[in-house]
Amino acid sequence: MKADLTSRLCRCGLLLALAGALIAKAQIVPADMSGDYDDEGVLLSEGTERFSGTVSLHALFSATFDPELARQLHAKTSRIGLQQGNGVFDITVYDDEGKAVGAGHWKKGPDYAQQDDRVTLRLTAKGEIYIFTCELVGQGKVLQLTVERGQQTIFGPVRQPLGVFLFPRRT
Repeated sequence: MKADLTSRLCRCGLLLALAGALIAKAQIVPADMSGDYDDEGVLLSEGTERFSGTVSLHALFSATFDPELARQLHAKTSRIGLQQGNGVFDITVYDDEGKAVGAGHWKKGPDYAQQDDRVTLRLTAKGEIYIFTCELVGQGKVLQLTVERGQQTIFGPVRQPLGVFLFPRRT
């Protein structure tokens, strides 16, 4: 258990060091995000939501912002696979045994757009609209995910920032 805690602390330290380097360089690479990513990431900047505990890519893509539910999803998740191409964007969630336990699928249109080095996904969950802006930073080794909540007002659509997160790329 002590070794596990030490491992987690080292990993968090490395992620924070990487986050610092990314802020300094902010090098964006072309947006082919296909690959596997760690489910656990770090919070780079906080918006209107207050995040505590584990930052889980699975939880974010599930629009789960409750810390306890996020922790439960993270405990069941080994990695997240992203597949991009031919006008589609797919997310597959894998457990520790490598079994797919969840998925999301977007086709180009109002819910999926690619512009330059960014991919924007729109998700409607629990009666709310969430906008995910994905881009690769750190020479393509890290997924930066910006999450916003969309609202329709009498003056038009408004976006509330929820946070910016970093997730290391495995492959």
